[in-house]
Amino acid sequence: MRNLLILLFILLLTSCGTENTPVYQLTTATDPAEAGSVSPSGGEFDEGTSVTLQASANEHWVFSGWSGGLAGSQNPDSLIMNSDQQVTAHFIKKDYPLTVTAEGDGTITERVVQAKTTNYEHGTLVELTAEPNHDYWTFQGWTGDLESPDNPVTVEIDGPTQIRGVFAIHTYSVQTSVNGSGSVTVSPDQQEFEHGEEVTLTAEEETGWLFTGWSGDIESDDNPLIFTIESDMEITANFEEASYSLKVDHTGDGRVSYSPEKESYTHGEEVQLKATPRGDHHFIGWEGDLDTNNPEETLVMTQDSEVTAIFRTVEESLIQRYSSRSGINNMVLSAGIQLQNNLGDDITLTRFTVFSHTGGLVARSDEVHTVEPGSSIGYTLTFNFPQADANVRNFEAEWRVTYKGEKYIKRAKFGDFGTAHDAISGDSLIELESDI
Repeated sequence: MRNLLILLFILLLTSCGTENTPVYQLTTATDPAEAGSVSPSGGEFDEGTSVTLQASANEHWVFSGWSGGLAGSQNPDSLIMNSDQQVTAHFIKKDYPLTVTAEGDGTITERVVQAKTTNYEHGTLVELTAEPNHDYWTFQGWTGDLESPDNPVTVEIDGPTQIRGVFAIHTYSVQTSVNGSGSVTVSPDQQEFEHGEEVTLTAEEETGWLFTGWSGDIESDDNPLIFTIESDMEITANFEEASYSLKVDHTGDGRVSYSPEKESYTHGEEVQLKATPRGDHHFIGWEGDLDTNNPEETLVMTQDSEVTAIFRTVEESLIQRYSSRSGINNMVLSAGIQLQNNLGDDITLTRFTVFSHTGGLVARSDEVHTVEPGSSIGYTLTFNFPQADANVRNFEAEWRVTYKGEKYIKRAKFGDFGTAHDAISGDSLIELESDI
């Protein structure tokens, strides 16, 4: 009995000397709810207890600060429990840059489908629209962090994003063809040409054909043809078979026949020509597009042509000229003269004689020489005693020549002295009918 009383007394003393410690409730929240979490998430804590709160952001979110029992943005942060506490952790979405560039000649525009800050928040939907700056550019598609041919296109921003809109300039083809015989070269030599590129076409005719011009998308006679391309082109080079004119003429007494005789000739066509002298004239040769002394010739037509048959008398064609002269005052020490053959064939010189002003023999040579057409033969007279100018001018040279079986004498006075190779006046011609 005594023990029971003692125990009751002790319990009474203990109960009277001890007070109960207050307990407080901690409640946490996140704003927005899906953005993250707080640890600890809540619970009961004795009065005076220090509780450390840690805010943890989910992917694409960033902790921005506390409200309620805590303020500021320190994380983690401590809270003293001296009352029931409500603490909210606030989060914001991460901001990501969106870099959009244009490759080629075009413009990219952005339209925000959701809210926009300086950068785009995670999950922001951005509509991108590509517009070529000129109608000869075409949008090809998107590359980079977005691969798509769609335009416009909507992209969701979930991180730093780089997108390139690709534009391509229009390209065109140049189709060439040939009408006739010839070819066309294209420069630059390629299959496609960009809008505004310079293109050069050159027409090359084949032998016997002539380029007459371009037709199709361009009509022009220019060759080469240079143009700036702005569309697909089809161009034809036109060639026609060459035709040439022939003009036939003559000088002197003679006639020329030719066959075939017509207004025009095709390339490579042959024309037969024949020169026939009349009277005392001889055929000397052809001038113009024929250079020969054959009276019958074949002319191959490769261009517009003119030919002239030259007919002359022997008298007109054997020209006496000075070759040299030396003297003192009015006295002649030496005189050189020559005979030039302007006939169409060789002449044969059989005798050369010089007579004085009184008719006396001064010099003679019986050497035989052949003188070709266009060539000359000459002699120099050297006087033992100087001769008066006036007397030498009346000296007479006699040239005996054979031409085409006929014999001629060419006589001419020296006349007035001029410079070397001057023709000597006073020409005369006697045709021989028998040997002299």
